[in-house]
Amino acid sequence: MIAKKFKPDNTLVVNTQNLLLCNTENQVQYERHRFLENTLVIWLISNDNDLVIDRPCCLRQFSSTVSSVHIFTNSDECVDFLTDRENEKIFLIVQNTVGEHLIPLIHENCQLNSIYILCSSQLQRTEWINKLKKIKGTFEKISKVSDSIHHDIGRCENELFPISIFPATNISTNELNDLDSSFMYTQLLQEIVLDVTHEKCATKELIDFYYHHYSGNNSVIESIRKFESEYEQHSPIWWYTKEYFIYSVLNRALRLQDAEVIIKMGFFMRDLHQQIKDLYDKSVKDNNQQTLYRGQGICNLEFKKLKQNIGGLLSFNSFLSTSTNEQVSLFYADSCRQDVSMTAILFRLHIDPKISSTPFASLKNISFHQSEEEVLFSMHTVFRIGNMKQIEDRFWEVDLQLTDDRDEKLIHLTNYIRNDLQGISGWDRLGNLMIKIGKFDKAEEFYEKLLDITLIDDLKNLARVYCQLGSIKKFKGNQTEALSYYRNALDIRQKNVSLMDDDSYLAVIYGNMGEVYREMGDHLNALSFYEKALEIQHKIYPSDHVHLATTYNNIALVYRSLNDPFKALSYYQKALAIEQKLMPSLHPLLATTNNNIAQAYQYMGDYTEALVFYQKSLEIIKKSLPPDHPTIATTYDNIGTLYRYMGDFKNALDSSQKALEIQLKQHLSNDTNLAIIYHNIGYIHLELGDNSQALVFFQKTFEIQKESLNFSHAASAIILNSMGEAYYCMHNYKDALEFYHKSINTLNQSICFNPLLLATIYINIGAVHLAMSEYSIALSCFQKALEIREKSLLSVHPDLATIYSHVGLAYNLLDDLPNALIFCQKALEIQQKILSPDHPDLASTYINIGSTYRAMGNYTNAFSFFETALNIQQKTLPSNHRSIASTYNNIGQTPFYRNDQEIALSFFQKTLDIFKDSADSNDPLLASTYSFIAAIRKSTNNHLAAMLFYEKALAIQERILKPNDIALGITCNNIGTVYDAMNNYSRAILFYEKALLIEQNSVAPRQLSLAVTYTNIGNAHMCMRNYSAALSAFEKSLDIREKYFPSDHSSLVLVYNSVGQAHESLKNYSTALCFYDKSLNQEQKTVPVDNGSLASIYKKIGRTHFSMNDLDMALSSVRQALKILEGSSNPNDSLLASTHNLTAEIYHGMNDYTTAISFYEKTLKIEQRILEPNDNELGITYNNIGTVYDAMGDYSKAISFYEKALSIEQNSLSPNQLSLATTFTSMGDTYYSMEDYSAALSSYKKALEIREKYYPTDYRGLAPVYSNLGHV
Repeated sequence: MIAKKFKPDNTLVVNTQNLLLCNTENQVQYERHRFLENTLVIWLISNDNDLVIDRPCCLRQFSSTVSSVHIFTNSDECVDFLTDRENEKIFLIVQNTVGEHLIPLIHENCQLNSIYILCSSQLQRTEWINKLKKIKGTFEKISKVSDSIHHDIGRCENELFPISIFPATNISTNELNDLDSSFMYTQLLQEIVLDVTHEKCATKELIDFYYHHYSGNNSVIESIRKFESEYEQHSPIWWYTKEYFIYSVLNRALRLQDAEVIIKMGFFMRDLHQQIKDLYDKSVKDNNQQTLYRGQGICNLEFKKLKQNIGGLLSFNSFLSTSTNEQVSLFYADSCRQDVSMTAILFRLHIDPKISSTPFASLKNISFHQSEEEVLFSMHTVFRIGNMKQIEDRFWEVDLQLTDDRDEKLIHLTNYIRNDLQGISGWDRLGNLMIKIGKFDKAEEFYEKLLDITLIDDLKNLARVYCQLGSIKKFKGNQTEALSYYRNALDIRQKNVSLMDDDSYLAVIYGNMGEVYREMGDHLNALSFYEKALEIQHKIYPSDHVHLATTYNNIALVYRSLNDPFKALSYYQKALAIEQKLMPSLHPLLATTNNNIAQAYQYMGDYTEALVFYQKSLEIIKKSLPPDHPTIATTYDNIGTLYRYMGDFKNALDSSQKALEIQLKQHLSNDTNLAIIYHNIGYIHLELGDNSQALVFFQKTFEIQKESLNFSHAASAIILNSMGEAYYCMHNYKDALEFYHKSINTLNQSICFNPLLLATIYINIGAVHLAMSEYSIALSCFQKALEIREKSLLSVHPDLATIYSHVGLAYNLLDDLPNALIFCQKALEIQQKILSPDHPDLASTYINIGSTYRAMGNYTNAFSFFETALNIQQKTLPSNHRSIASTYNNIGQTPFYRNDQEIALSFFQKTLDIFKDSADSNDPLLASTYSFIAAIRKSTNNHLAAMLFYEKALAIQERILKPNDIALGITCNNIGTVYDAMNNYSRAILFYEKALLIEQNSVAPRQLSLAVTYTNIGNAHMCMRNYSAALSAFEKSLDIREKYFPSDHSSLVLVYNSVGQAHESLKNYSTALCFYDKSLNQEQKTVPVDNGSLASIYKKIGRTHFSMNDLDMALSSVRQALKILEGSSNPNDSLLASTHNLTAEIYHGMNDYTTAISFYEKTLKIEQRILEPNDNELGITYNNIGTVYDAMGDYSKAISFYEKALSIEQNSLSPNQLSLATTFTSMGDTYYSMEDYSAALSSYKKALEIREKYYPTDYRGLAPVYSNLGHV
């Protein structure tokens, strides 16, 4: 409201007779009467000192031109006021002190017509003024401004005269593709208004209307008083040509189709038309052919249309003023060229009264201006467009021929609608027309008036009025009141035998009641009433009657709501066949049926066919309904929703914005249709990732719903659910759950409880818990939804398939893969029966099945299902859609788990490519993709790259997840493994312990994750030789696994091995052998005899026996390992090398030095092939060979191998200082044996220096080093 925008202390609305300080009341006054005026004058005063001028005197200069001047002292508020105008042309007076800064900012506003600069002394036109075409000049006196504005407003009024243009081509075809709907409704409105019998009170109603809108304006009020007291003393033409508040207001109302003003002025329009007709009838015999003139401007776009349609028709949709004086008309036309957006036209109107019945009259001696050489035509005069000739730049001469040769197809459509608007009186027809063009408030006003004047015993007409009022309430969204009116109508019909013979109207009432029940969601009652209507119609109408088509349409709508799209489509097609046979091709009912067929195809997932029918519907209604009709808005919104389903979000938003622009023009308070559009726009923003903007639109929807007369808890529950979805997409799971639970609470208060909506909310709550890794809670929610849907829906309903798919996904994440597969296949079975092969829901189910097969290790089937899903998505979605990115991620995981890392990486990279243009940098899918790429980089030993990608994943997760979310723990664990691989074990343990803390505090701890983390901690401690800490971690891992997994679970083998290794390191050899034997027994039950894992266990058993100095048992075990490895077609080279190494150690222990050397050489040969030249493992092997040669007494060879080991260890990328110490000790021993005590002492000192850095001074491992030094 203006009153809320403009502060009383610096805004003035100035009456041209009285100076009024604008308080809130005055602002509301402007708001009320602004709709009556085409033009507004605004005066921006730069500072308070200017207020001392004698404004009352100055402003009286405008009294003959406009009714008021709007004064501002604040530039921002002036601009705000100006930019809020939609239908008024603005004439702005501005002080020169603010003009230079302000005018360039507002100059291009389309409603700003002219600018006048007022200054204390004449300014030279500066460069900035010369550039701005709307500036009419600089003025020292307000009187000069007034003269200029008077002239410019006259020109502007001419330009705003409403016209319609029709094409010359295809006039004889069945299609009315280019005909203007405003022509049809203006003509019908004219016919009805002229047909209405106006009572004496009509004049008073108009006068009261004027008093109300011009209160405080003494000049206009005085003229209104004269109009009231002297109306009968003068003719309608005299008044029309005298008073600005009559001719200007009437022409504007006809241009804007302002029903309120037209009805108020209806009696005057009828009187004016009748006087013109009477004058025409008296003079028609004497009238010869003549040429009249009219000069006016039309916008350049309209002029282009005019040029393209020579031979077509042009209609003037108001009372048309013309002149017999060509020069006067030339002057009016030429003045329009001041506006560069307009083209000046001199119309030459050729009149032949002998072939036209259109009434017109000369105004000479009749008009208020006695000497005027004008001829006035009644409204809605139609001409044939003739030759066009250019006079000058943007100045044309156009010949028009008055004709009654109306376009046949136009007449066909107009007659059809005219028949459709039959009624008991003119008021009834007028009310019916207002319903047709979407002016429901005015329609209600007419029928309330008709209800007052209908006699109580006129039962037939009373029933009709009640029925029409019911329809109005229905269109306005007040279904309860609508049903009450329909029941009144039905009661009258059923209780009066005399009316029962007219079954046709009884069918209408039944049909209307069915529609109300349908909109209330009571589909069974709706179907019952529709079938009652259909039963009557079958009895009284032929099989192709239009009323049957309407009922077929309505029954189809019910079947669609009952989720039977195939039966719905069959009824729609029956309706369409009748309508195409009986109706003109642009009838609005055809548009409705095409729209409904589109929705059926949309429901079935055939989006391409749906779009075809939506566009057919839109094409019809744009050419058969007024441009701001709410049905056009609804159709644009439907198209927007379809584009959203297709993933074309740009077109979706464009279409819904068009819907919004039209719906906002309805100016209905608490408009439920507006709420629906806001709601759909919100979902488009969700798809675009603009979640905050989506929430804004959902909140707007909610505010309208709260204030709506048709408020329902069910509707509010839907909006609260949508707001929860917005928070979910923002990864704000706390608020998402809060709004979902609010939605449930609100729904539980609903009179018409909707269990299916409750099921949807449960699914959404489940989705939140899935995102929070709370899989058991998610499954519980999905099962609640499943129970509801199985009770409420057909066994092949697509929503049932959706919940089956969700349940399957939850089972998958809970590692219950058989159940996961069962439910996903149930979903697929339904969808394949009822959906098109390329429906997006099928793609989702294929992905879920693929994920399940992947988890089961069936990578071939997984890859196949993912590819099928991708093919559907690539056909139906834009290439950068998030769903495609997700599918690439799923496909990439399949080769990843098969260790085909290059192929996996290519698909993960495709996922990242889609996210390059995404606004959502917090998407969990992006975090997942980073993690997989990190794992691939780690597997190729590119540890720095791996760390970078894991840290990117962690950064996203820390922003969007709870601190105790299990996914955070997994990523911390993964980062720990990278540090582990880089031998930075302390850093690795730090991240493992972070992971452990998260996993322990998780709402639903995943026990396997805990077990894996304990194992990783144990492994890191093993590498740091913290064997007790390692054993503690391994035992905790084992406790979890033994508690949650069956005794033959594969993961137990790994932990048995780890516990055994820890005991071995702690020299608990018997206990170690016990755990190795458990591991061996388990593996022998589950893996082939040649499996590498068996060889590994045999090797560990051999190593333990070796540590116990049981060399024969050790040799027996390693021979078993070698037998397996050497017999394998694809042996594990690393394991084979380490087993050769252990075998060498055993032979060394048995003093079989030659055999020991041969096995060390086998070890060295493999390692040289598979390891980098400076790998620490090579150094260890050289060291071991050196010890054998030392034992053989070949000291020089021993030293040479020690030096090779030393060179590798010192140059390694990750030097192991303790290995260096061992090598220095070995060299010291050999030099001591060679009696080279100086070299021995040097080596021992270097060994001691290294060890003292790593161990405390009381570490018992330092004792041998000190002993060696002592011996030297």
